[in-house]
Amino acid sequence: SNHELDRRIPFAEWLTSTENTWFASSIANRYVRYLLGRGLVEPVDDMRSTNPATNPELLEALTRHFVESEFDLKQLMRVIMISRLYQLDSQPTAGNVGAHRFYPYYRAKRLGAEPLLDAVDFATGMPTKFKNLPQGTRAIELPDAEYPNYFLNTFAKPRRVSVCECERTPDENLAQALHTLNGDILSTKIADTGGRIAKLLEQEKTAGEMIEEIYLATVCRIPSEEELQACLKIIEESSSPKEGYEDLMWALINSKDFLYVK
Repeated sequence: SNHELDRRIPFAEWLTSTENTWFASSIANRYVRYLLGRGLVEPVDDMRSTNPATNPELLEALTRHFVESEFDLKQLMRVIMISRLYQLDSQPTAGNVGAHRFYPYYRAKRLGAEPLLDAVDFATGMPTKFKNLPQGTRAIELPDAEYPNYFLNTFAKPRRVSVCECERTPDENLAQALHTLNGDILSTKIADTGGRIAKLLEQEKTAGEMIEEIYLATVCRIPSEEELQACLKIIEESSSPKEGYEDLMWALINSKDFLYVK
């Protein structure tokens, strides 16, 4: 039988068996960490009885939910994202600032390298072309880590030389982020004749409509009345409307609202 030929088959069957809660709780813990900024067990790879979760009941409930949904990752993500914890304000208070192990506030975190590049591409309307891959391939779809892409390397995309979760350094290195965003990559994408701003200008929209479109494409919301007035002033004082809109998009992409999940 196949089992005699390949030991991986019984191993895979045991690994994903509903009897084996270690697998399910390990996955649940990782997704808590991805979405809430800290695992219930830390380090996230160190699952053992002598390193208990900060909230064992919560980890157990998520594990059970994951098993009952037949290991459906979308359901696991959904249950975490509709939770009260995920929807908390990201501003700590004087009373809870030190209690981050217990999720008293949402931990704002910078977007990872790949989704950040995809977000920049979407906002500017200029998709990045990856070597030997069809146009339109997104950074989050890259099959392996060996892409000579300056942006992804600067933003600490892991090289996948080990299986450890610690390989991706999530340090909020804003100097590194701004160096990249201030570099040629961003300004070239924003000013490209095939990009979003150039196409919007062709449609002869009003200044208000242009500003609204740029806000929606970057920070996914409509500007407040105060923001709108400030932006109109920027456009008015620019050497040309085109330059004003480009500066506005550049500023929004450099803003915390764009760079962070918060």
